[in-house]
Amino acid sequence: MTVDRVVSERTAMGSKIVIPNESIESFRCSLCQNYLSVPPVMIITKDGEQQKCGRCRDVRTKLNVRNKFYENLVKLSSFPCIYPKCAGRIQWGDVEDHERLCPNRTVACPIFLHNCDETVEVSDYKSHCVTKHPNFLYFEKFVYNGIKFGFYYVRILVKHELPFLIYVNAEKDDFWISVLSFYPLMTENWKYDVRLSSGETGGPFLLYEKQEVIPYDEKEHCSRCVLGSCELKYHPYSKMYRIEPEDVKTTIIDAEKAINLLETESFLCTVTLIDDGKLDYNVEKPVNDICLDTNIKLMRRILQCPICMEYMVAPIYTCATGHAICKACKPKVENCPTCKAEISTTRVFALEEISENVEIPCQYTGNGCNFLGNVERICRHEEVCSNAP
Repeated sequence: MTVDRVVSERTAMGSKIVIPNESIESFRCSLCQNYLSVPPVMIITKDGEQQKCGRCRDVRTKLNVRNKFYENLVKLSSFPCIYPKCAGRIQWGDVEDHERLCPNRTVACPIFLHNCDETVEVSDYKSHCVTKHPNFLYFEKFVYNGIKFGFYYVRILVKHELPFLIYVNAEKDDFWISVLSFYPLMTENWKYDVRLSSGETGGPFLLYEKQEVIPYDEKEHCSRCVLGSCELKYHPYSKMYRIEPEDVKTTIIDAEKAINLLETESFLCTVTLIDDGKLDYNVEKPVNDICLDTNIKLMRRILQCPICMEYMVAPIYTCATGHAICKACKPKVENCPTCKAEISTTRVFALEEISENVEIPCQYTGNGCNFLGNVERICRHEEVCSNAP
């Protein structure tokens, strides 16, 4: 029994719906091109053909209409992981957590200043840096003598075999330092200290203690976005949106105070990572992949027209609020029976796709019927099912 061929599975606990792989490929975010598997899913064009997923929730679009029909339907479904080496299928509602913690998670190498454009598994990132960026790699402590204004520094600090990303933005009007972890679950176990001095033994220094390590989010903390050179439309701080990232700036330094106290504009910067002694190196998280039998009933209810109560097939129309109506009932009514809003000519393409491709079990499964079919086939079958009471 393969995922590609059979899309409803029975288990001792209940049932779940699996969308065929060929259909899932058409359910992709118009911005990041990942699966529409993270809520909220928003329609972003008037024709309804472009949608964005919850991964892109912070990317501003002119139109944002939540596609509740699609969300309700895929609550019954599981999706492939977006990371190529992960073979799991993840239930709706668990996808975002899984992607943050997936042992096969990949990142685009943030050391782009060294002309690196490779995508690397997080678990292999230290080895990648040893091979490709040895001059950018530090162990146990980050010590850099010669931090100067007008420069932006990206470095990797390794402690306990874990890589951390260090950003230093040295501008007189925007001087800050950040330390980011590639392992979100471990972030709370770490703090860091920053020490700035002129480099003279026994001289004055600035000390920033117990600073927060933040989890690295490739879209939110893109090093190109920080520099204002990123052109990726699914990054909320891409230069096309002209919004400056703020949450990445964890240690704000008063440049004027540093210059006056240390009597220099070239600093010795030391970053020391401190752990709390309670490190948990298990970065995997089990994901529930079971939907109960009640989800099958929900699938049927969502696919039913609210007027004639028959299953809907393409074309499926929607009112201004987002409620669906079948093609047979649309000419018969002017207003939505649910909310009284005007019924438009806008079609619910995601619902049509699911109606055509997602197979559900016969309603007489409890009587011994094992038939599976999409909406059109299930309607024909149930009329003549030998297991009907």
